[in-house]
Order: sequence, then structure tokens, then C-alpha cells
Amino acid sequence: MSFIQTKYDISRLFNSKSDISFESCGHIDVKYAGNKTTKDIPINLKIQMRNVYEKLEIDLELGFTFQSECSRCLDPVSYTHQTLPTSE
Repeated sequence: MSFIQTKYDISRLFNSKSDISFESCGHIDVKYAGNKTTKDIPINLKIQMRNVYEKLEIDLELGFTFQSECSRCLDPVSYTHQTLPTSE
């Protein structure tokens, strides 16, 4: 599985009132304090950006699974997290 795409060209947003959407799927190597992502389960990323009255609005959805250790018995535990889009 390839690394997730995280760089996007948003230059066309600055001169117009348009929307740009991106979707990407892949992995990012994250290891922190006993937590880590796994390469066999992809990270899903959805981004929608809008230029609204001289400000940039960004909606981001991110879904991922990471592994951790039980603090009591140190057995591996998997957690799945899905962000929810925000609404005004």
C-alpha cells in the first residue's frame, strides 16, 4: 500500500469562488507512546475546500485504525476512529 497523498494544489481557489474536493487512501507511519498505525488497514482522507468571502473553509473527514497496548495487561488493542464533518 502506498503512502497517503497529503499535498494538494489549491491555487485556483484564491481567484475564484469555487470548491475543490480531494479523496485519498493509503498509510502514514505513525508511532507514538506505544500507539501505531498499521500498513494493512488504510487511512481514508476526504477534503473539501471553499473560498468564501476572503476566507478559506475546509471540511476534513479522516478515518483510521491504530493499535495500542492495554495499560493493565499490555495486550495489543485496535481502535478505529472516524471523524465526522462539521456543520455550521
